[in-house]
Amino acid sequence: MNLIHPLVDEQRWVQQYPLEGLREAAVKFVENRRRELPGEYRNEAAVRRHIELMSPKWGSLSTPESFAALVQLRWEMWPSDEPPLDAVPTDVFAWAEGEPEHPAATKVAGRPYWPKDREWPESGNPMYFVGQINFADSKDIVPTLPADLLCIFAKSEEFYEPTDFHFEWVEVTEQPLLEAVPVAGWWSANPVWGHRYRTWDHERFGIHQGTKIAGIPFEIQGPIDLPGTYLSTLHSVGFPIEEDQPMLNRSEPLTWDESGKFFGIGDAGSLYIFASDEGEIHAESACY
Repeated sequence: MNLIHPLVDEQRWVQQYPLEGLREAAVKFVENRRRELPGEYRNEAAVRRHIELMSPKWGSLSTPESFAALVQLRWEMWPSDEPPLDAVPTDVFAWAEGEPEHPAATKVAGRPYWPKDREWPESGNPMYFVGQINFADSKDIVPTLPADLLCIFAKSEEFYEPTDFHFEWVEVTEQPLLEAVPVAGWWSANPVWGHRYRTWDHERFGIHQGTKIAGIPFEIQGPIDLPGTYLSTLHSVGFPIEEDQPMLNRSEPLTWDESGKFFGIGDAGSLYIFASDEGEIHAESACY
């Protein structure tokens, strides 16, 4: 089967970011800071708390380092090769910079997979392309859908509420594609695209936060009450500033200026996407 998304190279990133090395780096960071700012730590308990704060823990998947940490933390929590019987499979995405190898791949910003002869969505004015999620590699974990690709638009450059977004299903076929979007948002010039990693979510052993397909939604602000079946989450795109390897295909750090130009919903928010049996989309958004 031809895959739309490349697979995340688990072995490569785990070797590059071993968990013990990440933990040692946290200790060294706090020890160095303590030497430079001894007054910041009242006692040894304060030092231990800061080391714990800086140590790898379950959190958002954004960088190769965070991916490697999540994989290894999961191994610690659940050493078995077989997931728990009540685990829920999910495909999570780690980001690469630029346009994808396959134009219909899961991505945020940039150029959409949009047929050249199809009318561009409008809401008084042309809408802004936000991103697209491709379910072709995940058909074994999602229900039957109207098409493989879901394109997501925003009605303006300011968005948060679910009604600020618009969704359209697109068939992926051999067809001429739109070469340029009619309007560009503040995030449009900074595209990222997804490499896929099959794993699982579990209420006890960790729910993945990030852009993903299926699984269990990571609820930022409490229970999500939407009709239909949970399909996907589109999470804000964010990376650490001035740290090496922020993306799968970028080793040099992001500058402060670059970091603020990636798509985001509020403060590190998510857009949760559900679908009815007929493929009608229902969405909810939340942020910190």
